[in-house]
Amino acid sequence: MNRFFESYEEASAYCEKQSTKGYESDVLSRYRFEKFSTFQNSNGNLLTSPSTTILLYVLAVYLKGNNNKLPNFIDFGGACGESVLLLSSIFGGGVYKKSWVIESPRMVEESSKWNSANGIMFSSSLETVISQNQIDIFFSSGTIQSLPSPLAPLASVASFVTRNNFSAKSKVVAQRSTLSMNGTGAHIENYGNPAMYYPNTSIVKSELINIFSSNGYNVILDTSGTSSGVYGNECYSGDLVFMKT
Repeated sequence: MNRFFESYEEASAYCEKQSTKGYESDVLSRYRFEKFSTFQNSNGNLLTSPSTTILLYVLAVYLKGNNNKLPNFIDFGGACGESVLLLSSIFGGGVYKKSWVIESPRMVEESSKWNSANGIMFSSSLETVISQNQIDIFFSSGTIQSLPSPLAPLASVASFVTRNNFSAKSKVVAQRSTLSMNGTGAHIENYGNPAMYYPNTSIVKSELINIFSSNGYNVILDTSGTSSGVYGNECYSGDLVFMKT
């Protein structure tokens, strides 16, 4: 059961007591990479990812408007690099030189230990990547809501895709899941299936849109639905895609 809190800090402190380190957990990071490696070795289909449809839509829109030039691409919260691997299977190895996966410091450290991550550029510093590169597409699926300030990274990015929980008023929750709910592929039984807790903040949709509108972007796709997700009946999930016109 998820618990609501007055602040992100309170939710984070509660999560720390329930499960060690949350997204910085050694076990969680190792589990995600091993699970994905097993998925790859079993010829798993990357097209089954819930965010794949939106990702490919964004790529198609960008390529159409830019003479089929590959974009510089950030996957914020990109886990084990699944999106980069999918795109490389379509567009070839050039994708690796133009794509970055932004993840937690522990996930970045773990990535160096797995062949599945070879060639993928992992970083825990969005600011560094943006300052050194012109980014064309910023992609994030259900990740910014895990940050202390979910809207903070968005002022400096170029294009944005999200599967997040929206609400009229921001809500902070300690989200409970199990280990098996994390990562791509089949659960690895010898890890057990302990409960995992993460602080999550629902996003005020109008505030997110205003950030982009004030910088010359328009919403070109909005799939917002009525699913309440982890925050109760006052919230709903959806995807937003922005493009500068």
